[in-house]
Amino acid sequence: MRARLGFEIEDIRGLLSMAKRPNASCQEADRIARHHMKGVDRRINQLNLLRKEPPANDR
Repeated sequence: MRARLGFEIEDIRGLLSMAKRPNASCQEADRIARHHMKGVDRRINQLNLLRKEPPANDR
């Protein structure tokens, strides 16, 4: 299941848990955000490839 911004529910739970520990390292939050951005970049690339394909009725 994905939340509205595309983060996995478990990632959101982890981020919320980290917010309760303001003195904790930000490394885990950074890891979650970087992982998410890789997925976003992958989806953007896939959509750009689809945009370049001719419509099905033009084939």
